[in-house]
Amino acid sequence: MKAIESVILAITYVFFASIVAKLIIYYFKNKYTSYELGLFFSAIYLGVFSFTILRWDFDYFMLNNFLKAGITISAIQLTLIPILIFIKKRYNSLYDKIVMKMNKML
Repeated sequence: MKAIESVILAITYVFFASIVAKLIIYYFKNKYTSYELGLFFSAIYLGVFSFTILRWDFDYFMLNNFLKAGITISAIQLTLIPILIFIKKRYNSLYDKIVMKMNKML
């Protein structure tokens, strides 16, 4: 029974975290601010949210793995921000292609 609860909690976490992260990016995109700012706040939200729940140290193996993945994705997003800013300044057409692909992935 604990395995089923772990899967249900993990899936709930993924849906909630991904929807809120997408809404944050969408909000900043609609306000005509930079895409990087939305990505930054989304990464901070995902990292803090995942780390806070992970600190509670649940006994659910699958949920803990998904939380660790959320922290990893947050770190990758934070690493991508300076790279995106560099590409935006040097190669604007490449930047537009990358942002379009990232929007499709999210």
